[in-house]
Amino acid sequence: MNDLRMHDSGSEYVYELDVPTAEADTLVAEVRDACVTVSGGVDRDPEFFGKSGRSPSVFSRRIVLPVDADLCQVRAVLNDGVLELHAPKYGHVPRRLVLERRS
Repeated sequence: MNDLRMHDSGSEYVYELDVPTAEADTLVAEVRDACVTVSGGVDRDPEFFGKSGRSPSVFSRRIVLPVDADLCQVRAVLNDGVLELHAPKYGHVPRRLVLERRS
């Protein structure tokens, strides 16, 4: 359920999460700190009359992003029951620090 795959394309990290039972208007993806939380689905038993507290169509998944992911540029694409999260990498370029001298 909700299989997650990740690959590094060189310039970005791509996560693929299977969400076949979720519709686009029920999905929520949120970036906070260094994590993306994806949740969605329809709770078919909101009053908990059934034996379990949650319906199998409701899910939540937390994905921890690598330290070099640009959190401000993360984007999500839903395509045929697969949610793709694209997290570009920072273009880290070393820079020389100016040393301050104090007497």
